[in-house]
Amino acid sequence: MKQMETILLDQILPNPDQPRKSFDKTEIDNLAQSIRQYGILQPILVEEAPDGIYILHDGERRTRAARLAGLIDIPAQILPSKNGRGSQERLMHALIANLQRCDLNPIEEARAFSQMKIKDNLTVRQLSIQTGISEMRIGNSLQLLKLDRPIQDLIECGQFTHLSNLIKLILDIPDDAARVDLCKKLAARGIGKNTKAVQNSATLLIKKLNSEMPFPANKIPGLELAKTKADLPKWDMLYQAGKVPSWGVIYKAAVETCNNCPRRPAASEVTCAKCTAADLLSKIIEQGNREKAHNLAQNVIKKRAIIHGRR
Repeated sequence: MKQMETILLDQILPNPDQPRKSFDKTEIDNLAQSIRQYGILQPILVEEAPDGIYILHDGERRTRAARLAGLIDIPAQILPSKNGRGSQERLMHALIANLQRCDLNPIEEARAFSQMKIKDNLTVRQLSIQTGISEMRIGNSLQLLKLDRPIQDLIECGQFTHLSNLIKLILDIPDDAARVDLCKKLAARGIGKNTKAVQNSATLLIKKLNSEMPFPANKIPGLELAKTKADLPKWDMLYQAGKVPSWGVIYKAAVETCNNCPRRPAASEVTCAKCTAADLLSKIIEQGNREKAHNLAQNVIKKRAIIHGRR
């Protein structure tokens, strides 16, 4: 049974099982100003502990704001001591309170569900019964923890979607690095929460990586073939083609190579840093520039010879 009292703030220990890790300073400042003006309107929830100490279950923001407002005590509902076995109950009280106020970001919520599930070895159904939260919501939330940590960080800071159908699609991307690259790229462009952009980009990348979109036979090969190293004989592709291609043809081939690359949706300076196709193109351009400079020099020499009558 809960007992209502006013207790000293110095007697309160923070909830060690608090699922919420980040507290907005402006929020706390505004709440402190409200407390100075109107006082504490809703008591906090604490658990009795030895030596006149109380362990916080719910009310972290109110406790912080009350200290900031200069209060020395605070109204509280007091639960009997759990004799060191109140961890699960503290976590559940904090989780439900935060969910009701929408204080948790999706990753904090997922970690809280996971912590509760592991501590008491609960199934999703049992966890649903205990918390009163639907099995579907808990299952979708736990799915977020299967994502790579960089993607979790993007969700936590609000730069990437946490919609369950899109998360399932992201998890279907078979290459870890490509998956992270894609999500970072979409977030950097400000479209990480755009449903259509995420869905289209992820679907295209999955097809590329699963070779469901084979490279057309009449087009330049993709990046995988460009990475293949081999000792070429004297007879090479230029002999086979019968001519040296124009710059327009080289440009078109470069564009088609990039368009057929499975990492195209996540293309960036970092992703493409070790691209052997780009390295090959750089060497072609460098060689072409040297050839052009040589031809210009030869033309100048010829013109000077003509001017001086030395053909």
